Amino acid sequence: MRLLGANQLVNVAPVDFLVEQILITLTNSLLWLPGLWWVIVKQKRFRLIGFIYLVVITLLLVFQGKAYYTAGLYPVFIAAGAVTWEGWGIKKWA
Repeated sequence: MRLLGANQLVNVAPVDFLVEQILITLTNSLLWLPGLWWVIVKQKRFRLIGFIYLVVITLLLVFQGKAYYTAGLYPVFIAAGAVTWEGWGIKKWA
């Protein structure tokens, strides 16, 4: 871990980490961003999942983690985003 921290993790800037989060999930951002909103704002029983996501992102920012470390977090929010879009569509078409 010392070798990794000394050679690779020092090259990760916080702004680059956040930009890479958007670039990694660019094609799915229309799903996972509403999904994150839905989980945190609309669903009290799933709110903890949204806060865990925010904690993980914060920890990776602080400890200069690589952007791809978060790849496993997004499928949950993509599914939640699909539910959000479905709800928006039903309200509009009804």
